[in-house]
Amino acid sequence: MNFTPAEQAPTPAVGALPHPAPQQTCPVYPGLCTETDPHADHSNHDRAADRTGWPVSVGFVHAAGAEPLLYVHGDLKTEVPLAEGDQLAEGLRAAATELDTLTQNVGAVHNGHRTMPDLPDGIRGLLAAVLEAIDIPHPATLGGTAAHDQLLTTRVVHARIALNSLLDDGPHMGAAWTARYLRERIAEHPVTGYVTADQAHAALDEGKTWGQAVTLPTGEDQ
Repeated sequence: MNFTPAEQAPTPAVGALPHPAPQQTCPVYPGLCTETDPHADHSNHDRAADRTGWPVSVGFVHAAGAEPLLYVHGDLKTEVPLAEGDQLAEGLRAAATELDTLTQNVGAVHNGHRTMPDLPDGIRGLLAAVLEAIDIPHPATLGGTAAHDQLLTTRVVHARIALNSLLDDGPHMGAAWTARYLRERIAEHPVTGYVTADQAHAALDEGKTWGQAVTLPTGEDQ
């Protein structure tokens, strides 16, 4: 994916991005935006693997009225805001460098090659449990948003309770015990009730239509 706009590309104004006529190539972000018809929202999305083979999603989004963003989703999730006005091209190049670094590091994090030796094991375990509670997959379609949001809210409440139990002035059971307690609570609220993006892509790879890919099996209300 090419994250660098053409040198002569006009600088877009945030909130004023529509094209006046059909174009074969996006004149605002040529070589970056993959939209061809007249459009107000610019984007480029791709699924790839890092150097270890671990899957990641990378992309570019500039919706009308919003800031342009580059993102990478894998074990690490981040959105990199781009500079406005005359600094847009420089921001794109800087964000592309950041994305390359993050993409390369996803597999290392997944395989446990990176550690945080300055954190006690108990604290590191608790932070990992909090991340497990709140880092749940997004729905493949808008139909699963309500189920996703309700599940996330419930898990966040348990994570907040766990953290408060250590941060309060009163006695506590320690970080390791709190991490085990939090994992028991989030296990009571598994990620169900909607089709995740990864599940939908897996179904498409099996030859299913998009409608079939984003439809929950019978009995699993979305």
